[in-house]
Amino acid sequence: MADASEIRSGQASGGLLDKTLDVGRKLLRGEASRTGQVLRDEARDMSSSAALLGGAGLLAIGGVSALTLSLAKVLLAHPGRAALLGVGLVGGAAGLALVGLQCLPRHPLATVEEQVRRDLDKVDRALT
Repeated sequence: MADASEIRSGQASGGLLDKTLDVGRKLLRGEASRTGQVLRDEARDMSSSAALLGGAGLLAIGGVSALTLSLAKVLLAHPGRAALLGVGLVGGAAGLALVGLQCLPRHPLATVEEQVRRDLDKVDRALT
């Protein structure tokens, strides 16, 4: 038969296991909520970047068509205005494209990965 110290030891290890599982659940919930927030922030950044890049594409198409029209109408009186407009539109497209590319996240979920590693290290240290 098991004596009282073995029973208390079993209860203590069971309590430790319950406590460890509870801490693990809390960490996972926290990480899930932080990851969700990071994903929402990065999705917002990527959507604004996509809008800027789309606008740049439209401006570039407009600029190229204006340049094409100016080349087609070389014999007319004012081809310079259409060429100037085309160059301006292409320049605006380039500017919007640069801003759109700068809005893209460089290292998505890097902060979440670092936080998960720190939390796992804390749990590992607590268990050993």
